[in-house]
Amino acid sequence: MDRTRCDGLGNVLGGQLHTPCFTTPLISVQSLSNQGFPVQAYDVYPPSLAAAVKAGSNSSATPREAAKGVRVLALMVVNAIQVEDVLFGAGGVADGMTALPILY
Repeated sequence: MDRTRCDGLGNVLGGQLHTPCFTTPLISVQSLSNQGFPVQAYDVYPPSLAAAVKAGSNSSATPREAAKGVRVLALMVVNAIQVEDVLFGAGGVADGMTALPILY
């Protein structure tokens, strides 16, 4: 089955571990995993990544590693600057893409 990648799991609209804002991306990860879609996750904040793994994803050490071979790329970051950085800057995702994924 095709892999799905999620970046930026914990800081969406506040990102505290105990807030509903944090659980929304994790619900997505859990839902995809429960339906049999392998999810590859990355986050700069280790507790967020650990929570995603607990919800059913696999962890990645870098954004580029997480993006390898995915058909759907879900970026859950704060703003356009972070999207640009993940894709074309330090994250190096665009340079590592072998196929064009659906970007969400």
